[in-house]
Amino acid sequence: MIIVSTVIISTLNSCSKDAPLTDHNTGGTTMLPMTLTLTTNNWEQKANGIMVNIFSNVLGGVHANYSIKVYLVTDGKDRQINQPISFMNGELWSTNTQTDVVINYRGNQHPSYLNIKVVLDQQ
Repeated sequence: MIIVSTVIISTLNSCSKDAPLTDHNTGGTTMLPMTLTLTTNNWEQKANGIMVNIFSNVLGGVHANYSIKVYLVTDGKDRQINQPISFMNGELWSTNTQTDVVINYRGNQHPSYLNIKVVLDQQ
């Protein structure tokens, strides 16, 4: 049975950087910067031995001038994975669209559960 990914949205306030993020699904807004906490649990095999875990529609259609930084959270430490890093004798990295965050892994055996943090802010 597939466990539904946990998505916890918490809004972080900043006096000088607050900017509205429009949620195109609901029409509401959220103030930036914003942090999403995600957990991988639904890996799919793709070409060239790459496994992916796709978090669909978690970004709500962000605008091109927002920065999106994705981190692997292990042992209380954040490691940015917007570019490939060495992990579990393989490589781990993230990609994103305006609505989705994709966690990619290439190696012998994919990790089952990873804690991922996504931070959206103005550039």
